[in-house]
Amino acid sequence: MSEDDFMVFKDNLIQPFNIYGRALCNVRVIETERSKYFLFGANHILCDGRSEWIFFHNLERLYLGKEIYHDIWPQFIVEQEAITEPQSYDEITE
Repeated sequence: MSEDDFMVFKDNLIQPFNIYGRALCNVRVIETERSKYFLFGANHILCDGRSEWIFFHNLERLYLGKEIYHDIWPQFIVEQEAITEPQSYDEITE
């Protein structure tokens, strides 16, 4: 697919999911002359924000040749705590 064709394609990509007898997610890999694109869309019935994070986190780890976490929740909690902003002024001044 050409880069111009991809730009037209991606602008028309987002469509509502028909949950009756149809797939609840769409995954596509598209290669143009300049780039490779991984497109992922899923109905909220299939995955929420956390499960989407887990999916992409493990996909990234696989891409980098690292081991994936089979029991992801403990690692997810550790990583979320590491990036969580302080919730109160007392936490900021400690």
